[in-house]
Amino acid sequence: MIPHRTALALALALCVSLASCRSLAPDPLAPARAALADGRPADAAAAAETALRESPRDADLRREAAAILVAAGEPHRAVKELEAAIQWAPDDPALWVALGEIERDRGQLADAYGAFRRAAELDPDDLEAVSGWALAAEALGLTEEADLAYARWAELEAAKGIEPR
Repeated sequence: MIPHRTALALALALCVSLASCRSLAPDPLAPARAALADGRPADAAAAAETALRESPRDADLRREAAAILVAAGEPHRAVKELEAAIQWAPDDPALWVALGEIERDRGQLADAYGAFRRAAELDPDDLEAVSGWALAAEALGLTEEADLAYARWAELEAAKGIEPR
């Protein structure tokens, strides 16, 4: 029988070992990135979707795959992946910012506004979320809300030592 302290030490060592192994695991999106770098956007999109089928509940993987899909010329598919990721991690502001950026770039300002606003609600210190919210609110004619968001944006930049525009 293993003494209690030895068993705990072995369990801890196993956990550290598994964490190290996980960080050394191959990047599931490496084939997609390689295809994109080789100028094969259709193959990149297909490889990203293959990686997603293997880990459908991995919100970070979906966010990264969405970026690949946008680069591959598939922003509508990227939006679907981010929407799926938000189902698994609705409180992750990075997912909402990524969604807002894609929607803004697609000209879907109302959708971009909603995504950026949600990201800013989740993390009021996220400069990307707040700036996206300010710009989208202004573009939609939501003057009072845009003014609030611009004021917050200025506060965040001042706190980071960024010169005002």
